[in-house]
Amino acid sequence: MRNHRKILSTIFFVFGVLDLFGWIGMGGWQSGEWLYLFYTVFFIVTGLKIHNNTTGANLFGTVASIIYLFSFPIGSIIGIYGLWYFLFNREE
Repeated sequence: MRNHRKILSTIFFVFGVLDLFGWIGMGGWQSGEWLYLFYTVFFIVTGLKIHNNTTGANLFGTVASIIYLFSFPIGSIIGIYGLWYFLFNREE
């Protein structure tokens, strides 16, 4: 189960960082798209929380997985995988 935790933390962190670069690239600080910045920071923090197994990691991971469900098709796969891990695997 530790491998699944590593995979999910990496996915959330990397996609959060890539989204952050996208926000910077599209001039998010000038166009006023600050909600997207909070979205990207949420995924970066989620990846770090899951990686370090800190308090609230499962809650953050579950919320991030639900958000990813609406991003078809890759995000849906990630969301289902995350929900499977966070809701049905309680071995740690």
